[in-house]
Amino acid sequence: MSAANTVVENGGRVVLLDKSSFCGGNSTKATSGINGAGTKTQKAKGIPDNADIFTQDTLKGGAKKPELAKLLCVNSADDV
Repeated sequence: MSAANTVVENGGRVVLLDKSSFCGGNSTKATSGINGAGTKTQKAKGIPDNADIFTQDTLKGGAKKPELAKLLCVNSADDV
């Protein structure tokens, strides 16, 4: 979905197929937002969080590829 959106934003055309009866599939169930550490909101509220803490929590949650978990967590504030 993200890739299709990027193509459209840059003037391209896409055909989006979804196996679900509604666009978005299982991703539409994740409506509470995305996790992030060191976000502007956290900083404004004085919440002491950072990518290292988030990475450790992610690894405790069962991430199978530590290098990918770290990349996700390091970029999370900008992604949010």
